[in-house]
Amino acid sequence: MNQKAICTWTISDGKAGHVNQSKALVRGLSKHLNISSKEFILEESFFRSWIEILKIKYFGHRPFPEIVIGTGRRTHLVLVFCKLVFSAKIICIMRPSIPKIWLDLLIVPKHDHVKRAKNVIETEGPLTLIEQAGPKHKDAGLILLGGDSSHYVWDNESLLSQIEEVTKRADDNIRWTLTTSRRTPEKIKNLLTEIEQPNFHYEDVGSVEANWLANELESSQYVWVTPDSISMTYESLSAGCRVGIFNLSKKRESRVTKNQQRLVEEGKIRTLKNKTWQPVQFLNERDRIGKLIATRWPSLKG
Repeated sequence: MNQKAICTWTISDGKAGHVNQSKALVRGLSKHLNISSKEFILEESFFRSWIEILKIKYFGHRPFPEIVIGTGRRTHLVLVFCKLVFSAKIICIMRPSIPKIWLDLLIVPKHDHVKRAKNVIETEGPLTLIEQAGPKHKDAGLILLGGDSSHYVWDNESLLSQIEEVTKRADDNIRWTLTTSRRTPEKIKNLLTEIEQPNFHYEDVGSVEANWLANELESSQYVWVTPDSISMTYESLSAGCRVGIFNLSKKRESRVTKNQQRLVEEGKIRTLKNKTWQPVQFLNERDRIGKLIATRWPSLKG
């Protein structure tokens, strides 16, 4: 007899980074539980979202959600409302804006420094949809540029010099592909087009397809990233890449700068000062957390 699928909602605030973390957790849960998932898109106001939920409760069709997942501040009160209306277990990803005691589970990365509690699960970085899926191309390298942030001083000239140092290392025999993000300044984009290295190729973020980066990460052996983006760092680690970070001056000590420094000190990522790559890190927080939740809530297995 087939196990009944567990109806699981993800509350969407429309922000890609938040939505992808919720989807990643659903994928991790699906490895250990029979899950059917549905996305509930927030209305412009909390009141309208609550009305839509009540319509589903009293005029909609079953099944009602047994698990509701939300990432981002706008989802928090809606999570609690779903708990009240459907008696669902609610999971909040990232630091909450509401008391932890209101949540069944809180999943937070170490760098958020949330006080430990029975319902708190720490992760090594944000949950990601990217995983180590297949064989790596040993001569394939990827360079990922973020942009100006509140954590680091963006320096076009310094970064260009570091990129050229990476691509000119004759002993590596690596073909480097560089891509930008929506935050990358136009000035450095223009400078990148002037690099004439036979082993270097530049792809602007606006010219690639939606799944291009995930595919590149899955096949690349080596990745260099700018330190401003924790998500790029952990996506690269989750893809099973050997990861290095470029050097940018700190604007201030922050959870981001401290986290990146910790990863360097623990040997999970390298800098240009290091002459050798660290061993591959087998990081799969998505599936680890999915298994942990399935173990913690055995009643969900029926």
